[in-house]
Amino acid sequence: MKCPKCDWKNLDKATECTSCGVQFADIRPGSAANTKYDKIQRTCPWNDHGQICGLIGSLADSYLGPWYCSTHYWQLKGWPLKAGPATSHVSYRERWYAEHNLPYQPPKSGNLNKLTPAREPGDDEDYVQA
Repeated sequence: MKCPKCDWKNLDKATECTSCGVQFADIRPGSAANTKYDKIQRTCPWNDHGQICGLIGSLADSYLGPWYCSTHYWQLKGWPLKAGPATSHVSYRERWYAEHNLPYQPPKSGNLNKLTPAREPGDDEDYVQA
């Protein structure tokens, strides 16, 4: 077997490289070290009257699962399906002013309205080379 780290040729049944000492069980796919992670069930197990969701799960309370899709994970945690209409978006800044009982002030734009035009080729008379 050829070592994937140093390309040394080892015997076919070797468990470690004789040149660099890497353990093949740590890097060989399907080995004993990797099988625990290969067998994680990642489909959403949400069961609604016998109908299993089956979408790919991306959220869980631990790295071992169970993995739920984003819709069912938040339902499981008690969040409503919809927080409100899409037009009721509140920015962080607006929410901060509301929580502190202050009138809303839009952010100051600074010098954004006073942009200088781009230089044209040949406009380098004020450029000083060090």
